[in-house]
Amino acid sequence: MGNPDFLFRIYDDSGVGGAPGSELIPQQPFTLHQSENYYWREIDLADFEDVLSQYHGNYYLSFEHLPDAFAGGIFIGVDNSQPEVNHSWALVGPGGLEGIPPGWNQLSKFTLGDEQISLAPFDLMVRALVSYVETEPPVFSAGFLQHPVFTENFDIYVIGKKELNPNRLTGIITIGDSAKTLNFISSGNTGKSVVDNNVLIGTSGVATLFISGTNKYGIIEEDTTVEFTVQVINAHNMGKISTPSGTKSLIIPGESVRGKITFSAIDGFGLSLLSGEPFIGSENSIPVEEAATFRPQGITGRHFELRFQYQTNSLGFRSAENLYIARLQDGVWIQLNSFVDEQRNTVTAFTDRLGTFQLRWSEEPPVQTPERYALESNYPNPFNQQTVIKFAIKNEEFVTLKIYDLLGREVKTLRSEYLQAGYYNTVWDGTNAHGAAVASGIYFYRLQSGSYVNSKKMVLIR
Repeated sequence: MGNPDFLFRIYDDSGVGGAPGSELIPQQPFTLHQSENYYWREIDLADFEDVLSQYHGNYYLSFEHLPDAFAGGIFIGVDNSQPEVNHSWALVGPGGLEGIPPGWNQLSKFTLGDEQISLAPFDLMVRALVSYVETEPPVFSAGFLQHPVFTENFDIYVIGKKELNPNRLTGIITIGDSAKTLNFISSGNTGKSVVDNNVLIGTSGVATLFISGTNKYGIIEEDTTVEFTVQVINAHNMGKISTPSGTKSLIIPGESVRGKITFSAIDGFGLSLLSGEPFIGSENSIPVEEAATFRPQGITGRHFELRFQYQTNSLGFRSAENLYIARLQDGVWIQLNSFVDEQRNTVTAFTDRLGTFQLRWSEEPPVQTPERYALESNYPNPFNQQTVIKFAIKNEEFVTLKIYDLLGREVKTLRSEYLQAGYYNTVWDGTNAHGAAVASGIYFYRLQSGSYVNSKKMVLIR
C-alpha cells in the first residue's frame, strides 16, 4: 500500500443533537509520511487561528481516506499551548514500563515508536479506530485440483473476484459419513485465492464442498456449494464414474488402471472463475450441455470412453447427427470423433487423456473417421442379460465379430459384413446362434478387420 492520502476537516457542533455541523475551516488535503512502523504528519492550523479562537463550542475532527481501503488506528495529538494543563493520561500495568512506574502516568512520560518521539509537547492524545467497510457482496467460486500421481491428494481452492477476508472464510468437505474442516492458506500474492492442499480422499461417493466468506473489507457474507463424484478403482478393474448430474460418464477399461487410482468427475469446469467460455475455431459450433471435467489429468495414453446424454429439447430444430464431444485444450474446444445414438439420446467418444469435455453442435456434420482400430471392453462386465461391445474401424473393409466359449468353440457371429470406417456398437444378449440362452461362464469376443485382430474376455452370470 502506498502512503495514505487524507482530507482533514474541523466541524462545529451545530448539527442535530450536537452532531457535526458546518466546516469551520476549508478541508486540508495531506499525505502521511512513512516511518518504519507507522505513518505520521503534522497539520499546522496557524493560518486559521482567528476563526478557531473565536469559536467556543465543541470541535469535531474528521479524517477522510481518499484511495482504496484502509484499516488501522489513528492517533490525534493537539499541540500543548498550555504547558500547565495536562488532559491525557495512560494506565500502565503492574509490571510497569522502562522508566515508567505502574498506574496512571502523564502522557509526557511516553515516547512514540523506535524514533523515540516525545509526547511531551501534547496535552491531548486521542486514538481513533478507522475501518473501511465494503457493502458489495462477494463473488467467488470453489473447486479443486487433483494430483496426477498421488491421486487421493486434492487441493481445494477458493478464488474471489476481489480480495477475500481470510479470517471470515470457512469451508467444510463431506463425503459419506466423514467430514473435514478446511484450513485455508493464501495462494499467490493477490489476496483473491486461498487453498487447502492437505485433503485426502480415499473412498468412493459424492463429495460436497461448502464455502462461506466475505470480501476483505466486506460485511455481506455469501456461500456456495460444489458437488463432485469420486470413484476409487483398483488395479486392472474396469470402472465407471458419472458427474453428480448423472448425464456425463467416463468408462474406464481395466487395462487403464495399473494401480489403485482415485478418479473424480464434476459438472462444469472444475476450477474456473469469472472467465468467458472457452472458444473453438469454428464460429458454427455451439454448446448443447454443460461441460464436465474428469480427473486426474495426468493419466494419458489409454483409451477412455466418454458417454454424454442430451435432451432433445436442448437441440431445438437442430439435427442430433451433428452432435459431437469436444475436449478443452489450451482454451480451444478440440473435436473428438463421436458416435450419436439417437435412440438412447447419447453421444459417445474415445479419448486418450482426461480433462474438460463438452457436448457441442456444429452446422457441419462432425467427422466420424477413427484414427485407429479399437476394440473396447464390453459394458457391463460381468453381465446378466446383455452387454454392449464397441469397436472402431479405420478403413472400409470386411469385418467379423464373433463370440467364443472357454474351449474356443464358436458360440455366435455378431457381425460379418463390409463396414465403412467409423464407430460401432453391438449388443450380445447371451444367446447362441440358435437363439438359445447360453450358460454362465467366461466367454471371449473376437474382432477381425483386415489385418487387425483383437479379442477380449467377458463374464456371463445367470
